[in-house]
Amino acid sequence: LPTTSNNSITGTWSPAINDTTTTTYTFTPTAGQCADTTSMTITVSPPPIALISGSSSICFGQSVTLTASGGSTYTWSTGDTTTSITDSPNDTITYGVLASIGSCSDSTSYTVNVVPTPNVDVTPYPNVTINQTQSIELTASGATSYFWSPSTDLSCTNCATTIASPEETTKYCASTTVNGCVDTTCVTVFVDIICGELFVPSAFSPNSDGVNDCLSVYNNCIKSMDFKVFSRWGEVVYQSIDVNDCWDGTFKGTELNTAVFVYRLDAVLLNGEEVKLKGNVSLIK
Repeated sequence: LPTTSNNSITGTWSPAINDTTTTTYTFTPTAGQCADTTSMTITVSPPPIALISGSSSICFGQSVTLTASGGSTYTWSTGDTTTSITDSPNDTITYGVLASIGSCSDSTSYTVNVVPTPNVDVTPYPNVTINQTQSIELTASGATSYFWSPSTDLSCTNCATTIASPEETTKYCASTTVNGCVDTTCVTVFVDIICGELFVPSAFSPNSDGVNDCLSVYNNCIKSMDFKVFSRWGEVVYQSIDVNDCWDGTFKGTELNTAVFVYRLDAVLLNGEEVKLKGNVSLIK
């Protein structure tokens, strides 16, 4: 700068002004042989560049968190002055933020797309009751593709209509995904189990006439079992843990003669009840 003078007081600035970096400016006034020095620092800050980051697409009912950067303080179009905001918009919306550093500022905007949630209906709903060994047709609607779970006792897991044949009460759910958004609707199929009497016949005749040829445990509610048949000497001649198995009166591949045997049954029913039975059974030729 040129020399400055006022009422015979002269002085010089040093150094020359540079407006791209923070600089301290010094002025030295003189009056004759007298002089003094004063200074002033001008801070030059980098200009802010406003940015917003976060998800640009959410499903209806979800929330979105947006974070601003590029400044030291922020003012959102929502009125918030925090670095991050969380909102749950019902429709597609554009958010704005003003990023500031000192007296300098910059603004930007960010659009969040709200995707409608698909809607799956299930028939029957919300529950249905069937008898054991029966089946029920379950139908999903409202979308173009479906996935049923659990897959147990279903005829199809990716069909709109599936046949459920559960052995016990089960909740089946139909789900669909559209543009990343998921909807699920469930139906509970209650199974009314007709247990019948739990018993072991007192006699059987394995003579291949098609009548009472095999010794079985009878009941529709057995969850697990251990069934043993003993000879009169205490030897195990038959054992099974499968309720669908039966004894044909043979031992080690040999047909046994007419005799009285002892059986023992340890079973657990579907309702958790434990049952223990013991008795005699006659093999009749």
